[in-house]
Amino acid sequence: MQQYLIEKMAIYLSKMSMHDLELSGRNPSLLAVGSIYVALKICEQLKKKDLINAQVVTRLIHVSRMNED
Repeated sequence: MQQYLIEKMAIYLSKMSMHDLELSGRNPSLLAVGSIYVALKICEQLKKKDLINAQVVTRLIHVSRMNED
């Protein structure tokens, strides 16, 4: 159930980012990673459970092909 919530929230955030002119020129993989990260942060607050750790951050950085900054 938690994975379903994260997935739906990330999709919603991705769709909403398409309505922002400033974000429309960004790399799609960066927007996807950002949506997943924000969805995880929201679910952490809702569930009062840590979902983001060093392994998750490393994976998101790898997928986005960006540096950690």
